[in-house]
Amino acid sequence: MSAISDDVRRMARRLPGVTDRTLLELVNGLGVARGVAADSAELGVIGQLVAELTGRRHKAQLLIFQSLINGQLALTDLATESNRRSAVTDLALARVADHLRQVKETAAATRIAQQRLSFEVSELTVLVGEYIQVCDERFRELEDWRASIDLKLAADDFLADTVARADAAYAGVPWPYQAILMARHLASGSCGRWDALRTNETYRTRVTEAIFGVLGEVHAAPDRGVTFVAVLDDSWRRLHSADQRWLMAELLDAGLRPELALDRKPLTSIAALTMELASLPEESRPEQPARTALELNRRRAGWIDGGATRKRFVELVVAEQFDLTASAWQRLEAEN
Repeated sequence: MSAISDDVRRMARRLPGVTDRTLLELVNGLGVARGVAADSAELGVIGQLVAELTGRRHKAQLLIFQSLINGQLALTDLATESNRRSAVTDLALARVADHLRQVKETAAATRIAQQRLSFEVSELTVLVGEYIQVCDERFRELEDWRASIDLKLAADDFLADTVARADAAYAGVPWPYQAILMARHLASGSCGRWDALRTNETYRTRVTEAIFGVLGEVHAAPDRGVTFVAVLDDSWRRLHSADQRWLMAELLDAGLRPELALDRKPLTSIAALTMELASLPEESRPEQPARTALELNRRRAGWIDGGATRKRFVELVVAEQFDLTASAWQRLEAEN
C-alpha cells in the first residue's frame, strides 16, 4: 500500500496545482471589469462624448475585455486542473483496487498453502508418532536384552560363588540334603530367575553338573546304583542329635505355615518328613523314617521317581527346586 501511495504522490507533484495567484487573478479581473463598466455607466452624455473623443472609452472597453479574457483563462486553468486532479484520484482508486485484488489473491494462496501445510504437518505427526513407537519398541528390546545379559552374568557369578563356598557352607551335611539345599539356594537367587525367564534345560544340566561336582562324599562312595530310601536313611543316621535332624527338616520348610512355605514337591517333602520323623524320641521314631515318609507321600502323589543313581537324584532335585521357584516367581508377578 505504501508503494501505491508514493506513486500517487509523485504524480501529484508533477501536476501544477491550483495556486492562490490564479484565484486572485480571476477575482481581480472580474473586479476590474465590473469597476470600469460602472464608471462608464456613471458618465453623462458630455462625459461619454469627451471619453469617446479622448479614447478613454476605447481603453476602458479594452481593459474590460482583457479582464474577461484573463478570467476565462483562469477558469480554463481551474477546469483543467480539476480534471487532472480527478484523473489522479481515479488512478489512485484503480491502484488501490488492484492492490486489494492482489491482497485477496495472496490471502487465498496463503489459505491454500496453510491447508496444504496443515495436511503435511498431520502426515508428519503420524509419521513421527510411528517412528517414536518403533524407537520405544527397539529401546524396550534393547533394555530387555541388556537386563537378560546382566541377569545371565549375575547367575554365572552366583553359581560360581556357591560352588566355591560349598565345602565350607555345607560341611557335615549329608550329600542328599546338601544337593537339595544347594539347588534351593541357587534356584532362589539369580540362577532361578534366569531359568524362569529362559526355561532352558541345558542350564539346569549345567547346575546339576556343578552341584554333583562338589559332592565329595558321592565321589568317594562306590559307583553303583542306590535307592531313595537307603540314601535318606543313611543321611539321618549321619546326624547324631535330634536337634540337628529337626534343624535340617526346618531348612526344608518343615513346621512352617503353608502360606510361608514353598509348595511341597515329592522329593523335598520326603526328605523333610524323613528328618522330622528321625528327630522324634527313639521310642516314638519309626524303624525306617525314610520308608515311612515315602509311603505317606505315595498315598498323596502316587509313584515317585527317586533316581536310580546319585547323579539322577541330583538331577531330579535340581528340577524340583527350580520348578518350585519358577512357580513362586509367576505368583509374585501375577500379584504385582
